[in-house]
Amino acid sequence: MNNYFFPYFGPLILHTSINKKQIKDLENICNKNISHHKNLAGHIKDEYLLNSKKYEQIVKPQLDTYKVAYKKFYNAELKSLKTISVWVNYMKAGDFNPPHTHANCRFSSVVFLKFPKKILEENQKHQAASRGPGAIEFMYGEKILDNINSYPVLPKEGDMFIFPSFVNHFVYPFKSKNVKRISIAANFD
Repeated sequence: MNNYFFPYFGPLILHTSINKKQIKDLENICNKNISHHKNLAGHIKDEYLLNSKKYEQIVKPQLDTYKVAYKKFYNAELKSLKTISVWVNYMKAGDFNPPHTHANCRFSSVVFLKFPKKILEENQKHQAASRGPGAIEFMYGEKILDNINSYPVLPKEGDMFIFPSFVNHFVYPFKSKNVKRISIAANFD
């Protein structure tokens, strides 16, 4: 067998997860006090600012993992991942996030607190070539022959993604009624 390796190329998108205690702790900081939807790209009415310090304390192990992965990927130290803004998204039937990036920060993340079974069932019936309802997709670079330029994922509860803020990403809508897909997004310097 020939020896080979795959060189690291493009932006570092870390796909990790949080545990059940972290999910519960994050649910406890979610509130509907300060509406944030008019400042965001999403077609989601229920988006609210959260406490950045509390969020950062809860997901510190995952942020530390990103620093380790960053060192390995880029062979450079990432000194800080200071949380500058955090918000919760309560996504309902028909809501979606168009392709977008995050401005005024260096890194971003999204963590999934709730992904209802009804949306999973809707996915099983999905018949298009694209990812299904409620999925998130990351895009970078050109779509040309022999180039994979997207990372589509049907998330599950507890999934977390940390990535450079310039990476385009979007969320597919779903049709399932009377359920909410809950995620928390954050920006870091």
